[in-house]
Amino acid sequence: MEKLFRHLQLPCGFLKMLLASAFVACASLISGDGAWWAAGFGVASLVFMQVGYFGAVVVLSFAEKSRRR
Repeated sequence: MEKLFRHLQLPCGFLKMLLASAFVACASLISGDGAWWAAGFGVASLVFMQVGYFGAVVVLSFAEKSRRR
């Protein structure tokens, strides 16, 4: 059962990022900036989260590599 939870961490993290960007888009839509502006904010927040996630993976892999030496 522990293996199942370990494999579900990545999809759950991705779903959390999608939900967070959807909330950003909804908040922007509610603020009255327009649907295209809200969609742009949602996509931009998703892109920034993906860039941050990729950066964290790179940093952690370099840290693990230097730790093994």
